[in-house]
Amino acid sequence: MDLIKIYNRLPVFAQNIACYHEGKKIASTRLNNDFHNLLSEYLERSKWSEEEIESYSNQGLLHLIRHAYESVPYYNKIFKELGVEPEDIKSKDDLRLLPIINKKTIIENFDDFISNKVTPGQRLISRTSGTTGTGFKFYTTLNAINEQWAVWWRYRINNGIKYGTNCAVFGGKTIVPAEQKKPPFFRFNTPCNQIYFSVYHISETNLKYYINALNKYKVPWIHGYTSAIVLLSNLMMKENVSLDYQIEHITTGSENLMEHQKKAIFDAFGVWPKQHYGAAEGAANISENFEGELKIDEDFCVIEFLENINDQYRMIGTNLTNYAMPFIRYDTGDLVTLEKECGNVPSLRIKDIDGRKEDYVLLPDGTKIGRMNLIFLYLTNIVEAQIIQSNLREINIYLVVNSNYSDIDEKALLDACKLKLGEKIRINLIYVEKIPRTANGKLRFVINEMENGKL
Repeated sequence: MDLIKIYNRLPVFAQNIACYHEGKKIASTRLNNDFHNLLSEYLERSKWSEEEIESYSNQGLLHLIRHAYESVPYYNKIFKELGVEPEDIKSKDDLRLLPIINKKTIIENFDDFISNKVTPGQRLISRTSGTTGTGFKFYTTLNAINEQWAVWWRYRINNGIKYGTNCAVFGGKTIVPAEQKKPPFFRFNTPCNQIYFSVYHISETNLKYYINALNKYKVPWIHGYTSAIVLLSNLMMKENVSLDYQIEHITTGSENLMEHQKKAIFDAFGVWPKQHYGAAEGAANISENFEGELKIDEDFCVIEFLENINDQYRMIGTNLTNYAMPFIRYDTGDLVTLEKECGNVPSLRIKDIDGRKEDYVLLPDGTKIGRMNLIFLYLTNIVEAQIIQSNLREINIYLVVNSNYSDIDEKALLDACKLKLGEKIRINLIYVEKIPRTANGKLRFVINEMENGKL
């Protein structure tokens, strides 16, 4: 039985009923009594010193390592092959004794990653598409889910969002059927205090319906994909439209938040967005605090930074809460830029989260150029962009622009590209009305088809 097809055929009121029941099920899993107890603990640890957090993290790591050695076949085998004892790993620095794993490692050894101390009845299947849209499943536990939502809600509460605040969500779920052409372009998830807006129906034609809904329900908090909120922001600025009330909070996740995107959101809504990085696998979690600093949630996970290219660092994470299927030294596939201290030495202060390691352009001489978002830094008349490379000779840049875009902007973009990439690769600018999203609604900024095995 295809429940999605059945849902899509229902009238709007019946779809809202279906959303209510699904929301109730989600809330009972994610936001139960155990979640609230864990949230209190996470909030209490917000007051701890760095030394106390480090000690707590090390204790959690020791416990996880011992559990993995004793009950996870993959790690038991690896430890013995390397001659490593669980007691050898006392802190993050000792993790380098173990190999780095990735999705491929887990997929090829799936059963060997499952702990035999967690019964089948305690395991829950979790799935993630990731930034690339590649499907991935793994086991988790109800406690691990509660831990993850507790650390996420701590970030929100520490940024002034009260638990239970109504939220307008702009995520990837196809909550409104694609063939629907008339409003409303949202559905209610009242158990989770959400109005869930479709990111697939945002357009100049439909803008007024989104604005009317926000004005009607006076939702104080917007959360969702960066690309969707920026698209709405740019349309509002283009049409000279604003809300008739003040949004209090905007938070983004699942996609990078670039400086020019922050500015676009502020111009439209009058509030600076906060960002949060939370991998579904739970191996890495980074939250922006009230002062605008990106901080690792070290009481939830352990993150190592390994240098990659262009002063970017690979993010290698270890989850401290999922005992059903522990991921130790898991390559998230994402990159960060670190602040530099005296002598150009990187500190552990995160400057920004740059995206996936695939997000680069490959030059004819083999040089990999990342941080391509910088070429758009001052080009405010570009609404959306996507870079696609299929060979070493050229790249295609697909652009959605506003009515103020001119030859001056085009020249500035080409000059920025040449400055970043040199003269040996051709730049093709292709103007489109809309850039397609992945199956889960995300906008991929760079698609390197050579690295994805398409050539």
